[in-house]
Amino acid sequence: MMYRFEIRGLNPIPKERPRAARNNHHYTPERTRTYESTVKLLIANQAKLQGITVEELSKDKLGIIVHYIRRSKHPVDTDNLTKSLKDALEGVLWANDRIVSGDCAYVSYDGNNPGIILTVMPYNEWLERTNVEYYSGNVLKGRKGSIQVIA
Repeated sequence: MMYRFEIRGLNPIPKERPRAARNNHHYTPERTRTYESTVKLLIANQAKLQGITVEELSKDKLGIIVHYIRRSKHPVDTDNLTKSLKDALEGVLWANDRIVSGDCAYVSYDGNNPGIILTVMPYNEWLERTNVEYYSGNVLKGRKGSIQVIA
């Protein structure tokens, strides 16, 4: 089971830091809330068409591969892009984003056609596709015996 979702025309934005109001109440900035609700709606429609339920995807650990297509070449942190995406999809693809045990994200640029291409799969399949046998501490062991130290 592997599911693909595609959003075109929406420029991916990173998760913004929470803001504090005068009463020390923390809130998510409007730009992030609007972006996340738009992603949620667009992916929910695609999930419904594919017959995907939260219960179905929340049974086992998942892995995701995400291609972010940004409008500008302004530097952006893929971790924050992915945080925004994973938060948006709580209640749509998974009950809690802790179910996503592996993610792989990359960015390209197209000023005329921004968007997001998301592939969701079982974690074991994600390990296979990303050529990772296991993760231990700061060392990834590849299936072909190569070892990479993660700095």
